[in-house]
Amino acid sequence: MRGVLRVNHTMIAASVSMAALQRKLDLIAENIANIGTVGYKSKDAAFAEVLSAFLAQEPDFARDGRRTPLGLPLGGGARVVGILTDLSPGSPQETGVPTDLMLEGNFLFELQTDEGERRFTRHGAFQWRIENILGDLRLVSANGLSVVNTDDEPVIVPAGYEFRVGSDGTMTAVSPDGTDVVDLGTLKTVEPVRPEFLRPAGENLFAIPEDVNPDDVVRLPDAVADGTAVSVRQGFLEASNVDPTREMTELTAVLRAYQLSARALSSGDQMLQLAANLRGG
Repeated sequence: MRGVLRVNHTMIAASVSMAALQRKLDLIAENIANIGTVGYKSKDAAFAEVLSAFLAQEPDFARDGRRTPLGLPLGGGARVVGILTDLSPGSPQETGVPTDLMLEGNFLFELQTDEGERRFTRHGAFQWRIENILGDLRLVSANGLSVVNTDDEPVIVPAGYEFRVGSDGTMTAVSPDGTDVVDLGTLKTVEPVRPEFLRPAGENLFAIPEDVNPDDVVRLPDAVADGTAVSVRQGFLEASNVDPTREMTELTAVLRAYQLSARALSSGDQMLQLAANLRGG
């Protein structure tokens, strides 16, 4: 009976681990698929043991010179307890496009949905959207979310004006003859202080869960307080930070672990079938 219980425990552990490894494989596939995505940040899985138990042994197992206590530790497999996002910067790529912006340092662009919800990204391939019949242009993300300044106002450039962004994030619109300069405010960026709470929101965006205080997750850059300052590069984009070599190495290791778990599950099933046949005989 005890042997059957051990086999069942092994099969459960293998099955649980296979589910976790499948999630890891999904993340690796997502990373590889986004090698060419601007501003994409690679993701990884954090694992934890599901359940640990201790199987007692008979006193007869005690022998002179034994250095370990009686009993066998049994694991219940592993599960994914969180998704970790690597916010390290990718390499710069010069495009020369005025609406392409890149951040240097540990910062995120803040965007705003039509409902006023906050979203964050490193994907700086912005574009223009016609704002009104005058031909004024609104700066938006690739998925249509508004880029905002530090006053949470959308960035709107008068028709025919040239859009300029300084390295400190100050934005201006300059008339064709250069005589009129419109102050558009300062590009709003945030510094993630607890990036583990940033939730992927699809399309290379991050959001903050509703039950979490945003001030505990992100903050406005404060160059005076801690020496950090935003540096913006206009006409540049940030490449994905996915390391193809690392991802392929991880893929190989996870596939091997998955195969071992599948083999353990299959062996356990065969042993249970053998035990059932012996009992039936």
